[in-house]
Amino acid sequence: MNRKDLRSKIIPTTIENTDESQNTGNKKFNTTDLIYLDSYDEQYDGKKTDMERRISATDYAQMNNAYTYDGYTTRTGKQTTWAWLRSACSRYNVHYLSGDGDWNYEYTLGRYAGLSPSLHYHLPSDISARSALRFLKGQKNRDESEELEQFDIREVKDTEGKTIYHTLQIGEYAKTKVDENLSRTLESLYHGGKIQEGIVCTGRWYSSNGQKENYKDYAGKHSPEFEYQGQRYVRVVSYPYGEEDRYSDGTPTGKVGTIRWAKVEPISFVIKNWDEMPKSINPKGNGRAKYFDLRAEEAITSNIPFYPDEYDQNSTMWQNSSIRGFFNGIDVRNIGSNGNIEYGANRGGNFTGECNFLNEAFNLSREPMIEYTIPDSETEIPDDAFNGCITLKKLIMHSGIKSIGKRAFDGLQFKYAYRTETGELVFAQDLPRNENEYTDVVELGKIAKSFDGFDYSILVQSDKLGEITDFSEILSKNKFSVPYVYGLALVKSGKTKSFTENSDFRFFKNEIPKINDMLLDFPEEERLDFFKFASALGCFSTEKMLDKKGKETQVPLAQKATSLLAQLLKTDEMKLR
Repeated sequence: MNRKDLRSKIIPTTIENTDESQNTGNKKFNTTDLIYLDSYDEQYDGKKTDMERRISATDYAQMNNAYTYDGYTTRTGKQTTWAWLRSACSRYNVHYLSGDGDWNYEYTLGRYAGLSPSLHYHLPSDISARSALRFLKGQKNRDESEELEQFDIREVKDTEGKTIYHTLQIGEYAKTKVDENLSRTLESLYHGGKIQEGIVCTGRWYSSNGQKENYKDYAGKHSPEFEYQGQRYVRVVSYPYGEEDRYSDGTPTGKVGTIRWAKVEPISFVIKNWDEMPKSINPKGNGRAKYFDLRAEEAITSNIPFYPDEYDQNSTMWQNSSIRGFFNGIDVRNIGSNGNIEYGANRGGNFTGECNFLNEAFNLSREPMIEYTIPDSETEIPDDAFNGCITLKKLIMHSGIKSIGKRAFDGLQFKYAYRTETGELVFAQDLPRNENEYTDVVELGKIAKSFDGFDYSILVQSDKLGEITDFSEILSKNKFSVPYVYGLALVKSGKTKSFTENSDFRFFKNEIPKINDMLLDFPEEERLDFFKFASALGCFSTEKMLDKKGKETQVPLAQKATSLLAQLLKTDEMKLR
């Protein structure tokens, strides 16, 4: 495949949308989009049966929380899914296609309905009948024109062998789960981010929503792409709807967090205006078509809400939809002239950067991602956000970021964290050459050794980077580490200085040398409680014991308290499970 930018081949389409009263026909609410969802009126036009409306989900969509039905199948025999439409049906709800092919409705924040994009695609005027027929029959000729190479038209039959529609294969997206043997091979070559010979990280990724809870704004999660033996694959930290759902190969979806690999393939679009195609493409066509009218054959991804909070004003309007922003690469918080600005909503999200469906699916020539700036509309970095994106050398976070999820940067090679003059927090492999461009440098490798179970979220306290570094250095000098959750609590409360200045770690290290290993499988709250108890007991105190008369002795309190705690841990009085 020629790796071309196909975005210019997509024709802007003006579409009708529901207004503030959930009615269609008000042109003030029309939008012009490259990619969009079908409306209720388009699906329920009296021409389709429930069976014809049913839609399945790709394996990749299931890896991103798409819900699938056991009891219903499409005409091609695949399990069905829910799929968003763009039409509102009430103040809080938007239509979707149910698994049985009938319509239903859901709050805008629903995350398990799939996305089946529609678009109008360039129809070249110079396709010859002979060439088109060769493509229909799968007889591709290398001597054909570059334009013609983009068109792979296929005939789709139902379970009884009857032709039911034709599809056009364009763009590309993560789609089909690979088998277990290949998955093990790819994961072995990935080797925790230490890439082995035979696999290449392309530096591209496919974006989805990393949020797993309702009433939270969109937060980008990025599944990296790799090339192996001439084929591209995507590594996905999966988030299936249910453990017992099944992928297309019949295997269960498994637990949340399971690593899956998905093959990158052309997107299959149903040609809705097949009967209007020129005879060079459809010998029975009437030639009225000016473009390909397309809708994705399957839901290509999921877990992206229509809008993150149904209680926001105008949350059910397509013009403000997070899905619209994701499809088209726009900031739907600022619709400008492309929508009714009197009915805007400010939480739909900003997708104007590289990470959107339009760019990832149709800009096949896109450059590897080396530097990335978190959009200002995202206030959290979710779990596994950049897990495996090993070519990323620099990540820029605005000051509004509140948290960084677990394993967000697994496999990456960041060495430093620092602040810019404008307050941004930057993770990078290298420091800027100009020292005036940064301040409060943190060497990540050093502080990771000081906090057992180190989590990048501690660095969100960007005004305390200097304090974190000082705290880490003192712990390092004493060859002592604390659970991350306890270190974070000290940083947040501003007590790191008093803790280190008034602490003696010698006895605790000697008496309970492997406490962090002993607490490894405990919940964070319990690890925090244990160290709080040890501190309150006096295990780190620099004070001396008092005798019966209240006079200071030569016995360190830390020695006595630690000895007592160590004895308790050996008895039934205080068991660590």
